[in-house]
Amino acid sequence: MNSEKLDSILKFSEKYAGSADASYLLLGNKDISCNASEVKKHWSRWERGVTKGALPQLLNFYIHIPFCEKRCSYCIFHFRTPSCNDEIESYVNYLIDNIEYFSDTFSRVSVRNLWIGGGSPSILSGTQLDRLLGVLHGGFRFFEHGQKAFEFNPAQVTSEKIEILRKYGFNRINTGVQSLTRKALENSGRGYQTWKTVRRAA
Repeated sequence: MNSEKLDSILKFSEKYAGSADASYLLLGNKDISCNASEVKKHWSRWERGVTKGALPQLLNFYIHIPFCEKRCSYCIFHFRTPSCNDEIESYVNYLIDNIEYFSDTFSRVSVRNLWIGGGSPSILSGTQLDRLLGVLHGGFRFFEHGQKAFEFNPAQVTSEKIEILRKYGFNRINTGVQSLTRKALENSGRGYQTWKTVRRAA
C-alpha cells in the first residue's frame, strides 16, 4: 500500500470512527502513535512469536458500523447519520481496504469470535453486507465453533440479510428492541419502533 492510500485510510478513520483508529497501537500508553504500516509490523511480530503448529484461537474480531438513521438518547457510541447511500458505500470500501491490508498478517491465526455492531450494522444493504463478509471470510480464518454475532435494528431485518448471515455461519443475532412500552420508546428516541415491527423481525 502506497503512502497516499495509507493517508486516505487514516483520514477516513478520523472522520467515521471519531479517531484515527488505524494509526494507534495501544501498548499501555495511549500517547504512542503509529501509522498503519507500523501497527501491521507489530502484529506481524506477535504472529511470528506464536508457537508454530500450535496456534491458539486468541483473537476476537469486532467491526463497527457507525451509522444510524437516528440517535437513541441512551447511546454512548460514535455514530453518524448518513447523508446518502454513497457515504455508507465509502465506509464499506474503507473496511475492505483495511481487511485486505491486514489479512496476510493473520494468515496463520484463527479468529475465535466475530461481532459486528454499531451504530446499526443492519443499515447496510444486502449487497454491501455480502461483499463485506465475503472479503472478510476470504482474508481471515475463523474458529469453527466460535461465535459470530450481528446487531439488527428490528426495522431493518430482511430475509435477504438473514440468508447472507446464514451463508457465512453467523449463529447469533442481537435485536435492539429496548422496550415495548410506547412512552419509553418515544423518550429514548425510538418512537418509530412498533410492536408490529418487532413481531415481523422475529
